[in-house]
Amino acid sequence: MDLMKYNTEEYAGRFRLQYDTECLKKQFRNVYFIIGTAYAGKSTMVRMLSEHYDGILCEENYGLKYLDEYGVNSEEHPCLCYTDNHSMVEFVNRTPDEYCDWLRGSEIEITPIEIGELQKLTAVHPDQKIFVDTSIPMEVLRLISGYNNVAVMLSDQSVSVNRFFERPDYEKQIIFRAIRQSDDPEEAMANYRRVLEQANSPERYRYFENSGFYVFKRDDSLTLKETMDRLAQHFGQEQPAALD
Repeated sequence: MDLMKYNTEEYAGRFRLQYDTECLKKQFRNVYFIIGTAYAGKSTMVRMLSEHYDGILCEENYGLKYLDEYGVNSEEHPCLCYTDNHSMVEFVNRTPDEYCDWLRGSEIEITPIEIGELQKLTAVHPDQKIFVDTSIPMEVLRLISGYNNVAVMLSDQSVSVNRFFERPDYEKQIIFRAIRQSDDPEEAMANYRRVLEQANSPERYRYFENSGFYVFKRDDSLTLKETMDRLAQHFGQEQPAALD
């Protein structure tokens, strides 16, 4: 894997040459991005916010629906196409370093697709709010959005790792099945936990925490509505209607 190709700072430099970032900022004035670590509540919040503000929901990995439309192929997009040439058992048994390199590469490869879909949505719905559980790297978000349009949601590493399989997400269950199908399921699970630890490492946490964007740290003493209200206030929205 060409790690320079998947360096987010290097990619942001190339992105700036390929896109009119000031134009994108204006076009994305009603787009609200949530980014952060695993199990911080990102998916829940974009869903709740989109419902309460009659907005458009771009849920986790929404860009994956459009790979064929954007001509994604294994030669130019080896990370997005990893499972075209590898089994899910191979996927879950990679080393933590290999997995994290793939994760960063996937974020970069999906970025033009996310941008393209948001351009389409904002062209058709220029005045409607759009809430995005995004994979766009922080360095690119700084170019296309502003402080009040981005929220970083964080959870402790122990939460990210230990509660990863609690959700019934389709993708999580595929991973769980692949672990069980491995030659040594116990070691495969231990390895995947090491993967999660590195993917949600203290260094990664600090990367988000020091991003310069608004940071919300998971607080289980708050209700979902209270969490949503704090994000809504940051996004400059009026108080949402009460939950039924």
